[in-house]
Amino acid sequence: MKKAQVEIQFNWVFVLIVGAVLLGFFFMMISSQSQKSDTSISMSLARTLSSILDSTAQKSGTVKEYVLPSGFNLEFQCDSTQNLFNYKLNGIKAADIKYDVIFAPKELIGNNIYTWTKEWELPDEQGLSITTFLYVTNKNQGYFFYNESSYNFELLYSQFPKNLSVHLGDAVQLNQINTRANYKFSTFIKLCEGEDCGEGDYVVAGENSKHIFIKPNDNSNIFKSGTVYYCETASDYPDGKCTNTQYLGSASLYAALFSDDKDFYECMMNKAFDKLKITSILQYEKINLLNDANSLSTSCKNYLGLIVLEGPHDWLPQLFEGETPHLDNPFNKINEISSVLNQIQKRNQALALEKNCIELY
Repeated sequence: MKKAQVEIQFNWVFVLIVGAVLLGFFFMMISSQSQKSDTSISMSLARTLSSILDSTAQKSGTVKEYVLPSGFNLEFQCDSTQNLFNYKLNGIKAADIKYDVIFAPKELIGNNIYTWTKEWELPDEQGLSITTFLYVTNKNQGYFFYNESSYNFELLYSQFPKNLSVHLGDAVQLNQINTRANYKFSTFIKLCEGEDCGEGDYVVAGENSKHIFIKPNDNSNIFKSGTVYYCETASDYPDGKCTNTQYLGSASLYAALFSDDKDFYECMMNKAFDKLKITSILQYEKINLLNDANSLSTSCKNYLGLIVLEGPHDWLPQLFEGETPHLDNPFNKINEISSVLNQIQKRNQALALEKNCIELY
């Protein structure tokens, strides 16, 4: 081979090698810039989301929608055994929520979020205020209520925010809506006031769906307390294949509807019960101080004396005794907690009617 031909071949090989190195460098720079851009966007979204959740959680009774500048994948994590309470944005831990009580699907995908806040007070309506629950969802999560002609159902459905992706109908109608809407996740909700709840027609949905059955303990007051069943399919309910948990008050019931499963719901509710424990201890001390006050009238002291003698003021702290960081099985004491709080509310109402008496709350 001639010397000139060798030089030409060498030059081409050299050009190819240099070209490959330069291309690799440029691709690496583009990839690096893309990763930095994605990280920057995620950090910006995290700050925006943190600001939204922090400000919204302080205002009870609000329903809001927020549209974020780009799409996201939001994951909530709650595991009391490992002391993990946080949420991730696009796979990156965004913030801790150790003290916030937030109920949401474990995963939200999209570019908007809905928030709803509700005060957890026991009993409902003018009861003892414990804390504010924050519910989070978005337009890709569909909520389907099986229509019922009952007063309890009207109460349940009327309070659920209608600007969310919420629908009402029978099985045929809900199935058509779900098919047409093509939600990423669907929750079907059924109120059970009779023994034949598992019978009838239900929607047969895909894998990204669940059925929730609500069984009140007292049909005269749906929000007082009851059982919630989480089922992969509607047929699991009569077959006894569902997981179940307890609710206490309307805020707790709606919290169960926004949660993906029993574990997440109970994990967040344990934080709420911790707040109830603190509130009950403060209430106990207040009753004792008022009962010992010399400035109170005899009639006021009579009402307070009844509370002390009948015991409900110290029953509540005793219900929460336990050696674990969280309460000792509060879900097994739902009825007792409800009963004590109802008694305290009755005495508080009596104090409110009596002239110059100091109310308990």
